[in-house]
Amino acid sequence: MHSFTVPAGTTLARFQLFDEFTDGEDDLDIYLYHEGTLVGTSAGATAAERIDLGKPDAGAYKLYVHGWQTDGTNAIYTLFDWLVPSTAAGNMTVTSSTSSATVGGTANVTASWSGLTAGTKYLGRIRYSSGATEIGSTIVSINP
Repeated sequence: MHSFTVPAGTTLARFQLFDEFTDGEDDLDIYLYHEGTLVGTSAGATAAERIDLGKPDAGAYKLYVHGWQTDGTNAIYTLFDWLVPSTAAGNMTVTSSTSSATVGGTANVTASWSGLTAGTKYLGRIRYSSGATEIGSTIVSINP
């Protein structure tokens, strides 16, 4: 069991397993609970599992990894987690050809980053708004 505290204002919470970060041919599943209520599951045929929560409630979460089928008496895995805040953070820079988005409109948007550590997985979110109202977003996953 893994415990997480999601702060207020989090725009995306992602919990993920990757096949290449297990010790073998394991079929693992994940179950996410918030205050005792199941809020997410991922139960595919391998260990590659992901739960995304957009704008999750703040508070305590528990994630359980279930070994549906393992290649031995145990399964060793690495769980990745990201809590993306609502304010700018980190080292991704985004520029746009326009300062405000419109539904159905187009713009040139460029994302760049620097100072990332090789072998580390990163997650970010680009927010599109018309003034103060968010009308969409793009999730950016970086694996340098």
